Formats: sequence, structure tokens, C-alpha cells
Amino acid sequence: SQGIQGRQGTTGQHGSQGIQGRQGTTGTQGIQGITGSSNTFLYSRIVWVDPNGSDATGVFGRIDKPFLTIPAAYNAGVSSGAGEFTIMVLPGDYTVSGLTITSQNVTIKLVGRVKITNTTSSNMFIIESNSNFSMVADIKETFSSNSTGAELISTGTGYHFYVGDSKVHLKNLSIKSTSTFSYGGYQISIENPSKLTIHGCDIIGNGGQSYNIRMTDAAISSTRLSIRDSYLKQSGQGITNIYASPFGSAGSHSIKGEIQNTTFQVAAEAAIHIHTMAPTNAGTHLTFSNNIFYAADENAWMWQDEGPGKVNIDVIADVIGNAGTLNGGFVNTTPTSVIDGLNSIQDPSVWHI
Repeated sequence: SQGIQGRQGTTGQHGSQGIQGRQGTTGTQGIQGITGSSNTFLYSRIVWVDPNGSDATGVFGRIDKPFLTIPAAYNAGVSSGAGEFTIMVLPGDYTVSGLTITSQNVTIKLVGRVKITNTTSSNMFIIESNSNFSMVADIKETFSSNSTGAELISTGTGYHFYVGDSKVHLKNLSIKSTSTFSYGGYQISIENPSKLTIHGCDIIGNGGQSYNIRMTDAAISSTRLSIRDSYLKQSGQGITNIYASPFGSAGSHSIKGEIQNTTFQVAAEAAIHIHTMAPTNAGTHLTFSNNIFYAADENAWMWQDEGPGKVNIDVIADVIGNAGTLNGGFVNTTPTSVIDGLNSIQDPSVWHI
């Protein structure tokens, strides 16, 4: 018979690894991905300004090569021959003094919190010779400590905007003069017939013989004006928000325009003052709609006409008031009534086109 099976022996040592087989053939390469965009793209009508930019290396049309100053960016735009261009000013602090814009079509776009300062007696921006100029901001600075919007500040006697024979559009700006000199420091001075639109701006003077908007002898012969949703203020001895001041050489006045949803504040005298030694004011026609007039001096006039002839004004739902009883009222005129009884509101195209 068969005997009992014996115990299983111990497992032997593992044998050496065999030789590796040949590598397989390389698979087909996948499709190449889309090439990413480059910041060296050359824009045709834009130039950038940034506090970290350089006037030495800035290039017109290159977002990756911004200029350091607004004047240098403007000069690059003119040299480009583009004909019309936009200056994109990125957030930061800048200085501008005596920048002359002549026969150009220029838009300056202020992005976010931009502060432009002028400490000299030179004008900040000089716009002349049939230029079309716009300065537009995202939001205006409210002169609080938040510093979130755009503001233009002049601490000297220079004007913010000197305008001659041009079209100027200002939107969402805080325009402020801190000068207390006895004369000068106007925020806007219209030197020759022009078209001016102001929308959503604060325009603030600090006194002296200063005005928010001044029109010279030549300007009042044919100027078109539109002011909407804005605030005009003169402090201290600043006597007038808008002042038309000819000195005898002008012919008949022809200021036409509209003022809507705007607040005027003066310390004394008049919010709007047509002061003339010329033949007649009869060519002037303004429409006022839903405005507020406020004077610290209860004897102040909201409109004053010192010239011969009749200024034509249409008034719709305006409010007049001050801290006390306003004795001055809306009209102070010599020698005729200012109010236009015909209610002949002007064709808006005369100031918008």
C-alpha cells in the first residue's frame, strides 16, 4: 500500500528578472493649442498714462508702454497723425500746467480715482483753434476724504480750462480752485465763441474776484452753453457763478443755451450775471429748468442784467432760497424786464450740435 505523503519543502529563491521588451512606437502628436494674446498689440487711437509709466519709453497705442505724464501722451497722439485719439489716464496723481490743445480731436478718459493738480499761474488746459475736446471720468470726487473719483485742483491763479473757438464737453468731474487771490483763478474761461457742455460736474471756487464760468467780450458774441445735473459754488468774496463781462467792443450778445437740474450757490451778488457795456443783450436766450439757487446774502440776485436790451429767459420750476428771507429775488435788471413773456424755448440743436 502507498505510504503517507511527506511535508512540502520550502520555496526556492526567486529567479532573476528577464530582459525588458522593446518600446512601442510613438503615438501621433495632438493638435497645437490656440496661441495666447500678446500685450504688444498696437491700438490705433489710444494712448495710456500711468504713475508707473515713462515718458522716455512710452509708445502711442501700446497698453504695456504707458506714459508718465498727460502732456507727453498728448504730444505722442499728435505726432502719431491719428487725427483723433483718446488719452486713457489710469488711477493716480498727476500735474498739468499749460497743456495747449490746438486744432485737435481729443478725449481724455479718467479711470477711477484720478487727481490732476496745477500749482502755477499758467492755465491747466488751453483748448483753441477749432478743437473738439472731451474730458470724461467714471465718477466725480465729492471732496470728502474717500478719494474715489476724479478731481482737478488749482492752487494758483491759472484757470482749469481756457477755451477759444472750440467745442468742449466735461462730464463727471470735480473742478476746484483753492486760490484766494483777489483776481483770477477761474475754473472755466471762454475767450472766443465756443460750445460748452457740462454734465454731472461740481465746479467750486474759493473766493476772490473769481467765477466758475467767465465769458469774455469776444465769447458772448456767439457762445452755446448746456449745463445739466451739476453744482456751481463760489465761496468767500466770489461774487458770481457765471459771468459774461464785455467791455465795449462787442456787438449784440448771442449767448444761447439751457441749464437743467443744477444747483447754484454764491456768497453775494448774483448766480448769473450779464454785465455789458455793449449795445444790447437782446440776442441772449437761456432756458432754466428745475434748478436751485442759493445765496448766503439774502440781498443777492439770482440773475443780474446790467445792460441795455432785453435778455430772454424761460424759467420752469426753479427754486430760490437762502438762510434768511431772500430780498433779491430772481431778477435784478437795468433798465428792462429780463423775463421773456413769450416762453419761446430755444431749439436744443443750437447748443448740442
